[in-house]
Amino acid sequence: MIFTWPLLALIFSFFGAALIHANHVFKLDGFIAVFIRGFVLLGIGLPLSLYLGAPQEVMFYTFAAAAGAVITVADILLMNASATHGGRLTAMYIPLKIFFLFFLWGLLEPSSITSLSTMQLVTILACFSLTAAALLNFRRSDASVKALAAVVPIALLFTGADVFAKEAISTSNLIGSALMFLSVSGIIAAVLAGGWIKCHRGQSLLSVCTKDNIFGATVMGLILMVGVPIMLAAIALAPNPAYVGAITILASVWLTIYYKISRGDDASLTASMVMVVSAIVLTLVTA
Repeated sequence: MIFTWPLLALIFSFFGAALIHANHVFKLDGFIAVFIRGFVLLGIGLPLSLYLGAPQEVMFYTFAAAAGAVITVADILLMNASATHGGRLTAMYIPLKIFFLFFLWGLLEPSSITSLSTMQLVTILACFSLTAAALLNFRRSDASVKALAAVVPIALLFTGADVFAKEAISTSNLIGSALMFLSVSGIIAAVLAGGWIKCHRGQSLLSVCTKDNIFGATVMGLILMVGVPIMLAAIALAPNPAYVGAITILASVWLTIYYKISRGDDASLTASMVMVVSAIVLTLVTA
């Protein structure tokens, strides 16, 4: 059981890679994708969570709704950035989120840091730094100022969402609470995105529900429906949610391997190995 959360985080890294690549393929408008996807998540996740046992605490739904609002903006920025800059580059938001999340959770739960020995703390920060450096050095062309500027707000927003998830998800009912969290946050995101499409753009919501948009958003919704509860369970079980991010960042490694095989991509395998080793060391130090 000691390796439960690292294993869950590793499993989600494959879903994370699939999600980023799927959006790069479909190139959906961010608002439209979030709008349609939210109803997919609600339609599947709500019945399952009710069957498994939905949480009763009011604060759970407050956190879930807040996460939905934050994720709306973050997902739109993420999808638009991945469509513009590419899947692997957009994943650069993850190492930034790791640093932000580690210290923010340390402020909220000081014991998550104070319980660490000096050697553990130094090793953890070294792993974070090596992971970030490796991701930035996949290719020299990746680390443009414009690209970095695009991912910083994404990192900040997802940091907030992970904190809400850590506070909300119950370890006594991981799957049921994770599915309800995803359902609530997903429909909140859909309502907000739909409001933007209707009120700001002046588009009919029915007009954006084209066959291609529905297909792309449904595929991404299904990936999220399976993958996100796994990630939420890992966050709930981990002593600091930043550790989960340091393993799920391996999504970039899987993307690199895929792009090398399919496109002859010039990304660095050395950088990929550094990320894998950092994730292994982090697991051994914190699990």
